[in-house]
Amino acid sequence: MQNTSACYQGTAENLDHHIKRSIESHLHMMNLSSHKCNKKNKEMEEKVSRLEKEKTALENQLQNQTEELAAARQNIQTQQTKIVIVEKSVIEQKKEIEKLLHDLEESAAVGANARRGLFSDGGNYARVTRT
Repeated sequence: MQNTSACYQGTAENLDHHIKRSIESHLHMMNLSSHKCNKKNKEMEEKVSRLEKEKTALENQLQNQTEELAAARQNIQTQQTKIVIVEKSVIEQKKEIEKLLHDLEESAAVGANARRGLFSDGGNYARVTRT
């Protein structure tokens, strides 16, 4: 085994001082590294917390919008049903109006024919019966 003391020229006191300074330096570097790591961890925790809050807010917003969409869909279906009912009613009313118009035109034609008949026989008032 080699004599390591020959490589280092100095007193034991100098060697102890060097070792002490090295230990202090390493402790200081470890302290700085630990402090930086703690700072980074705290920043990451804050960021994760903020992102979790954003995620919760977005989930709530999505839930609300989903509920609103479902309500809107229901309203649209209700309105479509009402429109179909109104369309059927309009079609039925149109048929009734067309029938009334047809009956009115027919009645007017019968009345006109009756008036012609009354005056066309030389003043003899003929009686016209309606069917």
